[in-house]
Amino acid sequence: MDERQTLPPEIILLIAECAALCAAQDPLNMGWAASLCLVCRSFRSAVTPILYAHVVITEDNMEHLSFLAHKAPEVLLYTRSVTFHSIPILKHGAVEYFFGRLAHLRAFTGPNFLLDRICSVNEHLTIPTIFLTDAVTTSHFHYCLSGYAHSIMERATRLHIVIFLGEHHNEFSPVEVFLEYLIVDVLTDGEIGWVRTPGLLQHFSNALNRLGSLRRILFRPRCLSPGFTVERFYSAAEEWGERKRDSRIWIDDTVSPSWVDDDGTDVHETLHLQDAVVGDELWLRGRQLCPTSVPAPVANKQ
Repeated sequence: MDERQTLPPEIILLIAECAALCAAQDPLNMGWAASLCLVCRSFRSAVTPILYAHVVITEDNMEHLSFLAHKAPEVLLYTRSVTFHSIPILKHGAVEYFFGRLAHLRAFTGPNFLLDRICSVNEHLTIPTIFLTDAVTTSHFHYCLSGYAHSIMERATRLHIVIFLGEHHNEFSPVEVFLEYLIVDVLTDGEIGWVRTPGLLQHFSNALNRLGSLRRILFRPRCLSPGFTVERFYSAAEEWGERKRDSRIWIDDTVSPSWVDDDGTDVHETLHLQDAVVGDELWLRGRQLCPTSVPAPVANKQ
């Protein structure tokens, strides 16, 4: 009689699921987790939904994903989030077929033109969470609302955008229907760029007044190069928040990573991927500038 102790099958299966979930925190290195599918059918059934819940598209795997869409499209029904970690070579036809299999997509991270291509083959798709990684000024943001992506952005409840601090800014005109959470990565190419912060924030004032459904707007300072401080940004944001007295305004107080590291390596796509892995919890970070318990200032009587 074999006296070796073994765990119940249910516990072993739970361990496999936990291992796959841990591996999913590093979606570019899922090979070990994928090998669990080869153990047995039970492992395959438990791990496959985790493997394909968040699909990261790179230059290296786009062709393989298109092949998968033809040979095993059922696994893409598990996909709830897609992130473009690099801009792949898009072959017309095969890519559209892959995008067409993303019927249950709930989150998108990538440039606007790729969101537009997904929407062109999924006209009735609703994506509640959208992160547009294009760095644009408010003057050019309206271009992101054109094409097929326009209707799907109108139905989004969480929007994450990157606004570059340019010399000129127009009034920010977001989609206005169901938007509840908005993250604005404020990007500058140098420390002197923060002097433009007050002008940028002012352009969001009218947007706050119009967006009755908005529950929170989070501003996060970001730099193109390392070595810049963000005190000017925080000072301008604090002053603006004091004037607005709007409890929906939040700022990110964490150390702001730059898009280029100390070695000169471009890491902005890695930062975008990290945000995508965090998921909807990202919208709940930051510090509230004006808590609801703080009364608005009363004008001095003459």
